Amino acid sequence: MRGMYRLGSAGALAMAAATGLVVSGYALSAPATFAKAKASYSKEFTAAAKPVQDKIKELEKQRDGGDAAGAGAGATAVIPMLDAAMAAVSTDLDKLAAGQFAFTLGGMNENMALRQKGIQMMLDSGQIPEDKQSQYFFYLGNFAYASKDYPTAMSALAKAASMGFEHEALVPLMVQAYQGAGQAEAGLAAARKAIEDRRAAGLSVPQDWIERSNVVAYNAKSADNAVFFSTALVDEYPTNFNWLASAQIIRALAGLDPQTTLDLFRLMDR
Repeated sequence: MRGMYRLGSAGALAMAAATGLVVSGYALSAPATFAKAKASYSKEFTAAAKPVQDKIKELEKQRDGGDAAGAGAGATAVIPMLDAAMAAVSTDLDKLAAGQFAFTLGGMNENMALRQKGIQMMLDSGQIPEDKQSQYFFYLGNFAYASKDYPTAMSALAKAASMGFEHEALVPLMVQAYQGAGQAEAGLAAARKAIEDRRAAGLSVPQDWIERSNVVAYNAKSADNAVFFSTALVDEYPTNFNWLASAQIIRALAGLDPQTTLDLFRLMDR
C-alpha cells in the first residue's frame, strides 16, 4: 500500500525548499572605529592612506545625497589608490584602517570579495575587541560565501558559531557553504553541534537553522541527519505544516518497515 501521503514536487518539503536561503551578502553597517588602539600608524601608510580617506568622505557625501550609482563608480576608481595604501601597511593599526577602507569601498560598489578582504584584514590586525570578534567572523563568512570562497566561509562561520554568535542566517549559510564545497555531511554535523549547543544552554533554536539544514540533509539523502532535523523541527516548532513536512522526509529516507510506516501515517493523521 503506497498510502495517501506521497512525496512529490508539490509536497510540503518542496514548499519548504522553495523558501530556501539565497544570499549575495547581508547588508551590514560599517565597522566601528575603536578608540583604544594597540598600535600606531606608520608614516608611509599615513601618506598613502590620506587620499583614500579623503576620497571616501567625498563618496559618502555623494551617496548620502542620493547618487549611490555615482558613488559606486567612484569607489571602483579609488581601488588603485587603495592598493597603494595596502602596499604601505606595516603596523597592525595600518592593517585595521586599510581593512575599513576596503570594507567601505566594497559596500559602495557591491564588491563582496573586497568586503571580504577588508573584514579579513581587520581580524588579522588583532585590533577587534574580543566581544566583537564572533560578529566579524560572521561577516567574513557571509562575504566569502557570496564570493563563492566556500573554504573560507566554512571556517569563518564555524568559528562564529563556536564563539556563540547568534544570527538567524548563521547556520543556513554554514551548511550551504559546506554543501558548495562538496562537504554536505560535514556541514550537517556542524549544524547539529550548533543546534545541540543552544539546546544544552537552554536557548531556543532559530527555525531557519533547522529548516535549511533539513533541506540539505534531504537533498544529500542523509537519513540520520534528516531524522534529527525533522525531529528537532517539530520539537521546537510543532505546527501542522512542520509535522507534515517532517513526516514526509522521514518516510522518504528512514527506510521504515510497513508497520512503522502505518504508525507514521496514524501520527500524520493525528
